[in-house]
Amino acid sequence: MPNESGLSRTLSFWGMVGVVMTGLRLKERWDDYKQLSTEDGRISLNSPARYSDDDAEMGAASRVAALDTDIPGARQKRKRAKECCVCCGLRCGLFWKAFGIVCLIFLLWNTFKITKYAMTPSPTGLENMPEYSASLGCLPGDAPHLYNSSTITINTSMTSLKKDHSLDLRGGAVGTLVLAPGAPDQTDIKYEMTVRSNDKEVLDFIDVHYPTEHDADKAGNIKDSRFVLNMPLVPAAGSSCIRYDITVYIPQSLKKLHVQTHTPTHVQFPDQTTSIMLDEFYVTMYATTSDNMILPTVGIQAKKLKLEAFGGWIVGDVSIVDKTTITTRRGDGTMNVRVHPAAVSVEPPKEGADTIPPLPAARLYTTSGSGRTDISYLSSGTHRPINSVHQSSGNGDLYLTYADAGFNGKIDVKAKSYTMKGVQGGMGPGKPGEHNNDRWVGNKEGGDKLEVDSPQGWVGLYF
Repeated sequence: MPNESGLSRTLSFWGMVGVVMTGLRLKERWDDYKQLSTEDGRISLNSPARYSDDDAEMGAASRVAALDTDIPGARQKRKRAKECCVCCGLRCGLFWKAFGIVCLIFLLWNTFKITKYAMTPSPTGLENMPEYSASLGCLPGDAPHLYNSSTITINTSMTSLKKDHSLDLRGGAVGTLVLAPGAPDQTDIKYEMTVRSNDKEVLDFIDVHYPTEHDADKAGNIKDSRFVLNMPLVPAAGSSCIRYDITVYIPQSLKKLHVQTHTPTHVQFPDQTTSIMLDEFYVTMYATTSDNMILPTVGIQAKKLKLEAFGGWIVGDVSIVDKTTITTRRGDGTMNVRVHPAAVSVEPPKEGADTIPPLPAARLYTTSGSGRTDISYLSSGTHRPINSVHQSSGNGDLYLTYADAGFNGKIDVKAKSYTMKGVQGGMGPGKPGEHNNDRWVGNKEGGDKLEVDSPQGWVGLYF
């Protein structure tokens, strides 16, 4: 608790003062001892008797030598510096000297800490992020045996009417999944897949399901398009491992895609220079492990886009066409994304109309749990109305940066604690028993909306 830590620091300071005073007192004692050991002793004034064979003469000489001819003198006194004062048996001069030394030590130590803090980069929350692909292990050098002895290429159909498809990865393996645009004339969904293991016998239990022409109805239509890769469960403490590396080539005619993973997976979106347009796109990672990773880019855009990880990392860039949802609320997953509202077109005004139809709002919804969340909202060339909702069901910190969003409108923040920059209002008494949450940024009637709800955590909101 804060009071306990303050008391601890106080005791530590005065404890150091006491230790330094003890050391200074011991030093004075040692200096006194050294001064005593170097003082000159008495000088003898008699000389030893000369040698003689005569006993009588010898005895007389001995008696003469035994006489003490020293003249007693006063012993030299050592002078000690006079103390300015003594209080309750405590020498004030010694105390203030110890106090000054301890203050100097604390000053030097805090100066060092401040300098170190200023030179250390601010934490981003990505310090412990695993390396893509390599951190999963079971690499070719460790797993030389391949399923079907080579890379497999599979072409499967989407549903005939809805133009949708789903991918489901199950079992005890780890792997990567790369989403890439298909060829311009491609009509089917193409898979390039490599499954490897260090145990050749384990590969015999792998099962792959996907629709073929035999699954079409009498009219030749595919009603259910689902690619399922079932892999055997491998004991976590065992020596066997299974790894898959899959690339999915998405045709332009596909309207809806749902990726589901039940194993630790790294999902890589296509390069930002490419563009895959979908009506709906979902990625759901059910494995509650920190090895999960979604690396989104604006290379995939969808009217409805949802990314969810029960554990792990969602790091990259996402676009908003109509509605984008990002969720890590079921665990301690880390979310760090840059949001880009996509340019959209509107219907031209009707003849005789005096007003131009407004641009549709860019709707963003994020829900986090006990992990850290960083959202940076970046404005596009043409400003679209912002409609963002950020919620936290746990105690994870929320860092929300809208400095480059061109935000103009009202905000509603409810949090256990918060830090806000560039926000106006919210300083009055408000209604009885209620906190005044009448806050806005820029033009209060600008039309943008932002809601933040984190009843158990801290929120940092920056404009």
